[in-house]
Amino acid sequence: MEDHHEQEELERLAPTLMGLPKRDPFAVPDGFFDRFPHAVQARVTSRPAPVVRWLRRSAIALPVLALLALGAWWLTRPEPGTADLAVEVPAPASEEDLYLLAGDDLYAELALSDDLEAPAPDLELSAEELALYYELNGTDVGALIDEL
Repeated sequence: MEDHHEQEELERLAPTLMGLPKRDPFAVPDGFFDRFPHAVQARVTSRPAPVVRWLRRSAIALPVLALLALGAWWLTRPEPGTADLAVEVPAPASEEDLYLLAGDDLYAELALSDDLEAPAPDLELSAEELALYYELNGTDVGALIDEL
């Protein structure tokens, strides 16, 4: 009587569970293991070409590579607002070095050095001042006009 009472209580608490058929879940149809290797072999040979597998792998690998490249760029980029201003400035010649050179040698040294790139001064000279300058330096004005 006690088993019958427990059975009714289980039906009331879990009607879906009690409604399941009671059979052996591990039962195999007759001849299953004889046909199984042939069925697997037929499925393997009828499989499509591995192009789909290659596409699937590349669809995963390309975004990963792009993220790695983006991360490498992010880590190696310079800080914002800072500029790479590394400039090598040569030491200026001392007065002793300049005294060792004679007058002509000093001018030759200065002409060969690339360190003296000063902008030309903006001078506004009148025509009379230019004529006087060319006359004092012995410059032929006619030759200058021909060159231009």
